Amino acid sequence: MSTQRALGFVSAAAIALAAAISAIHLGQTYQATGLVRFLIVAFGSAPLAVVLGRLSSRPFWAWLTVATGLVLSVLGVWRSLRNDALHLITMDFSVIQVAINAADVMAPIALTGLGLVLLLAGAAWRTHDRLLTGLATISGTLLSLIYAVALLAHAARSLPYIGGAVSPALVTAAGIVALAALLLPVVVVSGPGGSEIALPSRTTAIRVPASLLVLALLAGVGYWTYDRLANRTKLAELFPDPALAGCVATTLGLTDAEQPTSQRKLDSVFSLSCNGDQSTSGRIRSLAGLEHLPNLGTLDVSTNELNDVIGLDQVPGLTSLKLTNNRVRDLTPLATLTELRELGASNNRIADLTPLHNLKDLSAVGLSGNQITEVSALANLTTIAELDLARNQITDVSALSALATLDRLTLRENNLQDLTPLTGLTALTMLDIAGNQVTDLKPLTRMPLVDELWLGGNPVQNLKPLRQMKALQGVDLEGSDPYKLVGVDELRDAGVYVGGLA
Repeated sequence: MSTQRALGFVSAAAIALAAAISAIHLGQTYQATGLVRFLIVAFGSAPLAVVLGRLSSRPFWAWLTVATGLVLSVLGVWRSLRNDALHLITMDFSVIQVAINAADVMAPIALTGLGLVLLLAGAAWRTHDRLLTGLATISGTLLSLIYAVALLAHAARSLPYIGGAVSPALVTAAGIVALAALLLPVVVVSGPGGSEIALPSRTTAIRVPASLLVLALLAGVGYWTYDRLANRTKLAELFPDPALAGCVATTLGLTDAEQPTSQRKLDSVFSLSCNGDQSTSGRIRSLAGLEHLPNLGTLDVSTNELNDVIGLDQVPGLTSLKLTNNRVRDLTPLATLTELRELGASNNRIADLTPLHNLKDLSAVGLSGNQITEVSALANLTTIAELDLARNQITDVSALSALATLDRLTLRENNLQDLTPLTGLTALTMLDIAGNQVTDLKPLTRMPLVDELWLGGNPVQNLKPLRQMKALQGVDLEGSDPYKLVGVDELRDAGVYVGGLA
């Protein structure tokens, strides 16, 4: 074996091993589906399979490759129809939503593509046809690169949320698949027996493109037929609440909830906005039926007449939820929404925050205007960046001291007196404590990054401690008696904007 071929073998083996380790890691830490992990291993092992295959000239291995390709193609088509992955082709929803979900939702289509590549590879191996070899190599390389990009997009899906971050495990997997894609044509060209590959015959040169064209036409006809013959149901039968049914109908482009639709269409709903102020179907009173939207990631049901959120536990993939301006008291159904990153539930009747205890991915939470007195359940949200607890009945914020990543905190109009528990929030840049019972500002001097402070409506008089807040750029004192405040001029002389004083 030449040095070049030995290097190719070692590189291919290393990438295949890395792909296997990455797939195992994703299964343990990211709960990636079995199909996604299989594809990572398959694409990552492709160069090694080519290298090992070149070591044997037995036709058995060629036929085995063809058989494997046939099985994977059939399995991929079956999974695509069963999971309705083909609905992404219609592009009747956000391109961004397609991109960040493609690695998972379109995995059955990738499996079908992998099977077709193996069919080409097996035929090329059996016939030594240069055209088939080239088609198999190019197809395999492009498919691997496309899936690598899909994995990369999936890794960045949390970026739109405050405090969101790219998943390093998925980035690593994407890099491994991309390296395998780039190595694949190298090992094909440098492998033994390359000089023995025959030029394609004229018949082959005509038949192969013609066969591919026929397959494409058959696939198109099959998809069109499936789209027309899929089982259809009236939305009014799936969603008992007429306002919710009407909102789903509008999202799907239907005239009303009495129009029949298919599960394929329902699967295409990634985002649902049913704000009561913009509704033409009335206010929503029940969320029953949401289980028929299995891919729902973003839900806005603000300004409705919800007394409960029963049914949300049937949508485990939710990442953003807005419940503002309702009558909700119990958040228990949210306890299973472990992928939730953004929660807006202001102006409800919530008192118990226990259901939020294990939602560790939450990065932005709005709970103003409720009946909250206890915040200990929030101590576990160690990645949260923005928290709004204004207009509640909170007296003790000790539980918030563990939120080291908190960037913006709103606590206005509560019953706070002591700010000492907040001194551990060293990442805080905005603090709103207006309308409380604070008299001592010394604890604020231990918050090095706070540049925006809302302080009005407190009985505090001495503002001089604020001079020690080096990052402070502005302080609002609306509601305070300017004649009782000491240190206002010193703050202004230091370049701090002081607003809210008559």
